[in-house]
Amino acid sequence: MASGRRRGKVGSRITPETWGLIERLLREDWSPEQISLWLKEQNLPSVSHEWIYQHILQDKRNGGNLYAHLRCQKKRKKRYGAHERRGQLPNKVSIEERPAIVDRRQRIGDWELDTIIGKSHKQAIVSLTERKSRLSLISKVPTKGADEVKAAVLGLLESLSEHVHTSISPKGVISPLSRIRKLRPLWIS
Repeated sequence: MASGRRRGKVGSRITPETWGLIERLLREDWSPEQISLWLKEQNLPSVSHEWIYQHILQDKRNGGNLYAHLRCQKKRKKRYGAHERRGQLPNKVSIEERPAIVDRRQRIGDWELDTIIGKSHKQAIVSLTERKSRLSLISKVPTKGADEVKAAVLGLLESLSEHVHTSISPKGVISPLSRIRKLRPLWIS
């Protein structure tokens, strides 16, 4: 919501005439950085090169061809500070609210779950570490999808199901592994 307000304010400050001038310069193969500096030098409304790149990206999404006038067709950089676009876990419990017994590492059965994503963002490694004993279990999964990760976790904990109390995920979320216990009959073949 706040980012929408921020976008609305900046969008209203940049007039359609300014965007028209920017698009004309882009079609003449000027870079967004050159355009941004030129606008400042000419005492015209300033527009950052990043906003120009965002405009080009929006134009491309709408079927335009401004992107074709960029000199380098690079991958888009990660936008730090951007909001997480993936779904949020329902009923999650913060890591700060974990039970004291888990925090003190006094019992066996409290697991930390982590995933290591591969270079191409497809394959992953699932890592489970028991907090007290520091026993680590590792499994490679072909994709980082939730079903594959879940299957890997169940496979790793299959023989240790009696020693499972809680898990702590990479997002700092604690979940009782009661669902794994409910799935226990699936482990028996």
